[in-house]
Amino acid sequence: MRKMPILYICIACAVVLLIPIFGAPKQTIAQTPNQVAAQSTAEDTQPEKEPPIRIETPYQPFDQPLVLTEDDIIRIRIALAGVDSDVLDEGGPAINEKRLIRLSGIAYTNSRQWSVWINGARLTPQTTLPQIIDMSVHRAYVDLKWFDRALRKIIKIRLRPNQVYDIATGVLLPG
Repeated sequence: MRKMPILYICIACAVVLLIPIFGAPKQTIAQTPNQVAAQSTAEDTQPEKEPPIRIETPYQPFDQPLVLTEDDIIRIRIALAGVDSDVLDEGGPAINEKRLIRLSGIAYTNSRQWSVWINGARLTPQTTLPQIIDMSVHRAYVDLKWFDRALRKIIKIRLRPNQVYDIATGVLLPG
């Protein structure tokens, strides 16, 4: 018995499996002109199917998610990011029109001993602001993930000493 390469076996299996799905090739039988004419008139006499009746409605089905609202989705994303729930309270302090993130300075010794001054507050590895979700401090810059309650977004930004980020306009200003 001769050995068949695996490729030929795979092709044969595919053909055997796909013929029942797509159907065997149609066999054409020679038809007389009278049979062809009779078949075409029978197809022409069948009435066309009318499209289904659509009822006019003022309501748009599925205008929003069925299970979760947009606010629920935002709250889930914020919770997964690790933001404190007190930052999300609607009854909190009024949102200032000038929302700035100001990095005044960095005092860096190593990855476990550092101090940064953001918006006038001294932050260390043990202390942080409630808006800061994640912070990575390096000698020359700080990477921040800042949650802005007005935008309801997490802002990722890299600040160097004496730089100011205006959240409302999205502009990074030199100190």
